[in-house]
Amino acid sequence: MSVRSMARVMAYLTHTEILLSKDQRSLMDQKLLGWDPGDSPMTTAGRAYGKDGALFWDTNSNGSGPDQGEPGLQTLVMKFPNKVELAIAVNSIPGSWRSLSNIATNAYNNAWE
Repeated sequence: MSVRSMARVMAYLTHTEILLSKDQRSLMDQKLLGWDPGDSPMTTAGRAYGKDGALFWDTNSNGSGPDQGEPGLQTLVMKFPNKVELAIAVNSIPGSWRSLSNIATNAYNNAWE
């Protein structure tokens, strides 16, 4: 799925009733259905909701997670208060997984100062 496709799904989830009704969307947020609790932090304007994903190719077959230089990808979609949505994909791994939701949350909070 491309970043554009991820953003399109977020727009449908957030702004239409094509995928979910208003009540279903509310239940999804209230119960964190489909959202990752660790990627759904409180912000200065209220709760954000996030879902991340990652994959990598274990080229050295050590099974310990990503190592520097191994091919891989991290993705994140987030729905912030004030009708702000985010879709991001990073196609490099610096030797460990980044906390994309922390980076995005800090950017969101700092944007309102």
